[in-house]
Amino acid sequence: MKTYNVDGSRKHVKLEVRVGTVGIGVTRVRLTENGSYEKLFDSEPGMNGSIPLTKIGENTTVNSEFLEVRLTLDLSNLGTVDLRKKAIQNLFMECELTGGPDGQKDYEVQESEIDTSLDPTKLRTVIVTQEIQFV
Repeated sequence: MKTYNVDGSRKHVKLEVRVGTVGIGVTRVRLTENGSYEKLFDSEPGMNGSIPLTKIGENTTVNSEFLEVRLTLDLSNLGTVDLRKKAIQNLFMECELTGGPDGQKDYEVQESEIDTSLDPTKLRTVIVTQEIQFV
């Protein structure tokens, strides 16, 4: 499990998401509250899933919570399965957190976080999920 250190301060923790893809991406950010995920915000249209530096909460309020950053990627604009496979191999997604006692920390997507099970033969839809616990 990926973690990000927070403390007892009222300083804001901020998130930036950078996505590099030839597909069409939309990112949704959720945070646990009382054990269930609540939507915080989505990426803006035309940003291809990237999100500029945005406040997600104070150190004291996010402590022990989980952050979920989920990119839904539409690769149907690519004509063949081989092109979609290459796009998945070259996919870049990085989450940057700042505001905690350790400052900036970057989290790059791992292969195990890329899910193609929604459309396993044609690979038109890909889901990428990063979960980070605040400790």
